[in-house]
Amino acid sequence: MLSTIVKRVKNDWALAFQLAALLCISYSLAGAQVKPKESYTLNGQWDEPQRRKVHLLNLNNEVVDSAQVVGTQFVFKGKLAEPNLYFIRVDAAARRYPVFLEHSAMRVRFSKDGTYQLTGSKLHQQWQAYNSMFVDPIREQLIRLYTQRSDALKQGDSLRFNQLMKQNDSLSIYFGTHQKDYIAQKPYTLFNLFLLTESGMSDDYIANMLTEFKSELGNTPTFKRLEEALQKKTQQRAKIVTGTQAYAFSLPDSTGKLHRLATVGKKVTLLNFWASWCGPCIAQFPVLKELEAKYSRQRLAVIGISIDDDRQRWLQALRKLNPPGLQLSARKDQVLKDNYAIYSIPQVYLLDEAGKIIGINLEADALNKKLAELLSTKP
Repeated sequence: MLSTIVKRVKNDWALAFQLAALLCISYSLAGAQVKPKESYTLNGQWDEPQRRKVHLLNLNNEVVDSAQVVGTQFVFKGKLAEPNLYFIRVDAAARRYPVFLEHSAMRVRFSKDGTYQLTGSKLHQQWQAYNSMFVDPIREQLIRLYTQRSDALKQGDSLRFNQLMKQNDSLSIYFGTHQKDYIAQKPYTLFNLFLLTESGMSDDYIANMLTEFKSELGNTPTFKRLEEALQKKTQQRAKIVTGTQAYAFSLPDSTGKLHRLATVGKKVTLLNFWASWCGPCIAQFPVLKELEAKYSRQRLAVIGISIDDDRQRWLQALRKLNPPGLQLSARKDQVLKDNYAIYSIPQVYLLDEAGKIIGINLEADALNKKLAELLSTKP
């Protein structure tokens, strides 16, 4: 039911960010600069002479430096606000070599077999050990489960899909538990903050760890950025309370037709924020379908809002899962997400006929009771 589903949100939301991080490492540690930038040098070498150009990319996939290979060698020099993860790309090749740069003289060596080794960065050694001993084995399991769930979804095998989601949830719990051990490992370095940033942990946990890190890491850009992000969430959530007017969005359905919140007319409205990769979101569909069937004639409107970035995966989920209500896509609409404080899913908002919020993430029984009060006497 919804109460159980909501309690599982943080684990699944965390797993979603973990999966994205494990597959493409797309998070960013950029932030306000507190300390002056310090110098670094990265000397690169191949086993054989090369006629190539190498590029240094940041976490936003932006080229921050380029160098021509002379014989077997190249060099990157510059200044860093703080240690961070970067990538080396050779020419226009798709492959990227992750390197954790810090304020020191470092060397990277590329071998014929495509492997590479970076020396001179203690943080890179920490990052490499963390990946090889912990992340890589779990990543392989995540990819396998993801592929199997996709196959089950294509085949319409809901039983198999749910079994795989249970395995996914167990793996998520395991990952989260053991990741906390790495985050809290002493002595504290930028690597602790790096892991905290990617973790997808609860706001309370992040706030507690920032308090723990503050004396040693409080002046770093990453620390400041995390603090500011928490403050923004708190301020935004404070605006989304019962009695406030719901944000009047305009979103497309699967055909591209735009729908405004006002389109539903004077109806009690249930807004359900979800995504195709969110297990708890999918698990709550039967409950919402029951409510829609029970109260649709009493002027209840159910609107599903997907935050999927992948439009094709959303469309596939619509065909296979047949979620309840009018289905709209928010995709990269950050304004809408900010106005509804969508930092985790599923999120369910109940609006009255005037468009005011009268319930947020109500448990199943409470939601059913509230709808009965509002709609049982409606024509």
